Amino acid sequence: MTQIGVNLPQPLERVRQYALNEINQAMQTLFDKADGWLFEQADSIPDPKSQQMYMELIRLLRSSRKSILSDFISLVSGSFRELRAGGSSHDDSPDFGAVSVSQLSLVGHQEMDHSVALDGMAARASRDADLALKLLTARFSHLLSQSDLSDQNNPL
Repeated sequence: MTQIGVNLPQPLERVRQYALNEINQAMQTLFDKADGWLFEQADSIPDPKSQQMYMELIRLLRSSRKSILSDFISLVSGSFRELRAGGSSHDDSPDFGAVSVSQLSLVGHQEMDHSVALDGMAARASRDADLALKLLTARFSHLLSQSDLSDQNNPL
């Protein structure tokens, strides 16, 4: 687990460490389940071409696993650093002025289905954890003496 000196109050440092450990474990479980599922799918398909496709996905998943986990942990740690610095240093609003019409394209059905599924999962998770996150944000705000802390810049 990455140790980054964030200089947070002790209760928040414990929350940060706990969150990083939980995220690490949850992502390890997610990758293990995805690997197992892909292998089961490859094993159940009689077509060698389709099996090869699943085996390629397994190789890709295994080779990307460490970097994806490391990048995600770094993002969460960075969010805690930003919390201590007094807010978010990045702007989540898109810059539509930087996009030209020639760069725009239609989204395929598969991409749209994927995007809708992810948005639905995020909305359900957010709705299910809304009260807990609001209470946690209030506690973070109190510990950091930051009245402008919001749910959007809560690192969790």
